[in-house]
Amino acid sequence: MNTQTLLLSVIVGLGACNKAEPTPPPTPIPQQEEQETITYTVSELVHEFKVKTWTNHESWNSSPVQTQTSTATTVRPDTAIAKSCLGKVIATKTIETRAAGEDFVSLVHNCIDDTGFSHFAGEYPGQESKKLYPHKYELLTSMRLGTAWTGQHSEDESRSCMVIESQRCDDGIATICVTEKAKYLTWLRQHYCRNDGWRGYETVLIRNDVEVLRTWSSNLVIDGVKKESPEPTDFPDLKGLRQDIERIKANLAQ
Repeated sequence: MNTQTLLLSVIVGLGACNKAEPTPPPTPIPQQEEQETITYTVSELVHEFKVKTWTNHESWNSSPVQTQTSTATTVRPDTAIAKSCLGKVIATKTIETRAAGEDFVSLVHNCIDDTGFSHFAGEYPGQESKKLYPHKYELLTSMRLGTAWTGQHSEDESRSCMVIESQRCDDGIATICVTEKAKYLTWLRQHYCRNDGWRGYETVLIRNDVEVLRTWSSNLVIDGVKKESPEPTDFPDLKGLRQDIERIKANLAQ
């Protein structure tokens, strides 16, 4: 998954119900006994919106930070694409405005079903049609700190995720998802506040054990209401990121 696709996968909204052949769900991982027992559900963490804006920050190879503004709008789902979701379909059109004046426009379809919240189709610049792919679950129906799962990321990739505490929400969670392929490793952390929805993200791309890209969001506004979404102060360095990866692997080994 390229960087733009990764950023756009976090958009959420609500749409219509459809029928489709079921997609194999991710494999739940047993949780450690010492984990907290507070439960978080998709209905608490995913919320309807009309227009959402935020600022993207990115730095390649420790170069000066570049920023872009993203605007996501809830739109009518594509009827044919929506058949691949067994629950509520979520479609969002996102326009990322870059400093050079070039806009990056995408259309992403998401799904809320009995397994959780996922994204499963996208249309991006350079593609002739909307692309369907395996459901990538960002959240499970019910979770608590320490919940971990694995699932298909693409035809030849898998992804592992885990629920941790969020530094952006007093009452909420963050998820860490790691995708590995050849010499690359992608790390994504997203934040969700209970009864208030998505609050932001951070990503890191590693190549040959060296960080090459770091991105994050700030200045989140949902339907005209500014949300508290400060730039992260707990962004992990390479050592801390590796520790997070080891935590995921430890939970997956349970």
